[in-house]
Amino acid sequence: AAAGGGGRRGRRDTMADQFGIQGQKLVMAMFRSQTKAGRKKRLLGVAEKIATSGAVEIPKWLEPMRTVSPSSWYQTGPKPMQIRFPEDKLVRAYYNRHPTAKFLPIDLASDRPHFVRAFALRQLEVMQSGVSERDALRLVEREAMEEERNAQQMEKAGEVPERALTPTYKLETNRIAKIQAEEERFWKVGKEVQQQEMLAKQLLEQATGTTTNSSGGGFYRGSG
Repeated sequence: AAAGGGGRRGRRDTMADQFGIQGQKLVMAMFRSQTKAGRKKRLLGVAEKIATSGAVEIPKWLEPMRTVSPSSWYQTGPKPMQIRFPEDKLVRAYYNRHPTAKFLPIDLASDRPHFVRAFALRQLEVMQSGVSERDALRLVEREAMEEERNAQQMEKAGEVPERALTPTYKLETNRIAKIQAEEERFWKVGKEVQQQEMLAKQLLEQATGTTTNSSGGGFYRGSG
């Protein structure tokens, strides 16, 4: 009986292994159909052969594929041209000069160009008037510095500045200084709380005429 049970168990294992192999064949057929070498073999024929064998469950996409059979003939089109704009070179040069600008966020809902592209467009506009690239860069950098000064003055006055050549978001470049400033702030708050507690304790002692024993923690009544 034990031997018979072992034989049946062996047959079940063999069938399970066979079903697993058939399933793997179906997956591999789907993968190969997306590759250049696999296009010579029709996916529909392989899928029907495996599905009708009963080794795997019939996939839901098999019937639609039968209705609209995929074409066995493929033709690759020409490689699409890369889109380039005249200011792209100036944009790359800006990021090379200011690498941290790559980490600044971009407002996708805004209809205005990003400040880096606006800087490059302004530089390109100056260059088209006959100015060299270097001189145009210096001119636009001065305009950006002036815009930054005006924006800071408006922000101090509580107004919202109009920015085009400068970022509206400032990136924290010195994390250590920021952490130290936060620690200093928390230390000052803790010190103020400690001083207030000591002052309240002294006022309580004066009102009740008791003093605290710092060594034992007991209270002593004053002689008066």
